[in-house]
Amino acid sequence: MPILKSTDPDKGSRLVGVYLPSDTHRELTLLSIAKGQSKSKIIKTLIEDWILRQKEKKGDREVLREITNRASKRWQIEKMKLKPLTFALFKERLGDELLGKGMLEDHVKIILNEIEK
Repeated sequence: MPILKSTDPDKGSRLVGVYLPSDTHRELTLLSIAKGQSKSKIIKTLIEDWILRQKEKKGDREVLREITNRASKRWQIEKMKLKPLTFALFKERLGDELLGKGMLEDHVKIILNEIEK
């Protein structure tokens, strides 16, 4: 049983994996033990701060538009393949991928409805 372990994660949490250089990991470990904060809590705080800064720059609608533009470009590339997917199958796979990444269903619908054929 760990002596210096912090609290367990919240019930509604999701695991996000990240690879860090060994030196960074050692420093993070050292400082987290010294401060009595879990590495997860430190990283969570940094990510939440980053998200807030991004949301100050762009709203959800603009972020969804960026994703739609990326998807539309991928569709243009897909159409040039020797055996391309149908547009319907492309959208279905894209929707499955976005939902699998944890995106809200409403956001996925907006993206799929706005992709340019």
